[in-house]
Amino acid sequence: MTVNYKFKTKPYDHQRTAMDYAGNKDAYGFFMEMGTGKSKVLIDNLGTLFLEGKCNFALIIAPKGVYRNWVAKEIPEHMSDDVPHRVIRWVSSPNKQQEKELNSVKHAYSGLTIFVMNVEAFSTVKGQNAGMWLAKRLGKFGMIAIDESTTIKTTRPNEPRHS
Repeated sequence: MTVNYKFKTKPYDHQRTAMDYAGNKDAYGFFMEMGTGKSKVLIDNLGTLFLEGKCNFALIIAPKGVYRNWVAKEIPEHMSDDVPHRVIRWVSSPNKQQEKELNSVKHAYSGLTIFVMNVEAFSTVKGQNAGMWLAKRLGKFGMIAIDESTTIKTTRPNEPRHS
């Protein structure tokens, strides 16, 4: 790490090692066992990249049963207090307040924007359009992270998914 990143929750040695391996690579995967703290490592890596001026936007894609956990637990618990950030959660049928939150992604923000979306949304036109808009928005300084990637590993729609 090149910046003095202040961890909100102290990493275990294996988590620190995983972050060191990810380093400044353009693409990297944390293929760690379940329960070893991949989400924390990803959040700390994202915070570090933001502080280094290398990332200002992230799209986190997770299954429907998991993606809310990123917003409610993982990001608040692990993101360093030194990283100004906003978290926007995808909602397919938003109420007025949720729609306002979703639309806020269109407005400039000097901190880190984290957009969390469920993978099932990509089976709808609305979700696909949002995903394509976000991908274009990510540009040079964006990150796409996929949680629980085994649920979306197939590119063939009729192939059974294994968990």
